[in-house]
Amino acid sequence: MKRKGKILVPIILVLILAISYFSYHGYFLHKYWLDAKWIATNQKIHPNIGKTIRIKEEPLKQEEYQNFYGVKMDKILENFQLIDSSGTTKDGYARYGLEEKEFFSITIYPSIAKNFEKISSSKITSREIKDVLKKYKIETLSDQIQFLKTYSYSQNHIFMTPEEMRENYIIQTYLITVLPTANNEITLIEGAKSGYSYSYQENKKNYKVVFIDDGKTIYNFLFQKSAFFTEEVIQHLIGTATFS
Repeated sequence: MKRKGKILVPIILVLILAISYFSYHGYFLHKYWLDAKWIATNQKIHPNIGKTIRIKEEPLKQEEYQNFYGVKMDKILENFQLIDSSGTTKDGYARYGLEEKEFFSITIYPSIAKNFEKISSSKITSREIKDVLKKYKIETLSDQIQFLKTYSYSQNHIFMTPEEMRENYIIQTYLITVLPTANNEITLIEGAKSGYSYSYQENKKNYKVVFIDDGKTIYNFLFQKSAFFTEEVIQHLIGTATFS
């Protein structure tokens, strides 16, 4: 009887530990569960981070610049008029047009870390997101996309630590949102200016989106592609851009 009791004790202890483990980890697995369709979408976006280009810096004489919402670019845009704007040149939006035929806009955001300060969730805090950014040395959009380019998108599972589940959840819920959800190939921009760009079509019109990040501020340019806004002209304008 005593021998039987000695055998049962470790078995019971193992069962208690197993139940405790699966209960504890199960709680976090439920908390940080990722939608299967969302993961599938992320996996489709992943291969579309394509080529890398270098935009040549093209400094101009002072009189050759035109000021657009705190961003100076080549004066070839001088005939474009302000259509609407909101916010400030530190965190705002401005849209310029030419006879309602062509337009471009500039949207200005704070840095990546500051953008995530606005996160309010019962699952994740802005501090936890910042910890992930710090861990992987993600300071700019280029850093973020280079990281996402090699990340393995998968579901959380019961044998992960709560910290691993939370990190995976943050990456696939928050960090991934920097990428377009459509199947648009992303072009990385390196050199004196860094960021990324992609093209898309809407209502039979073609658009070019360019993000430039200097580590403190993110500049989002949107161009309606046309006979005027060709790829060459867009690259030239970004090359001439200076930020206040």
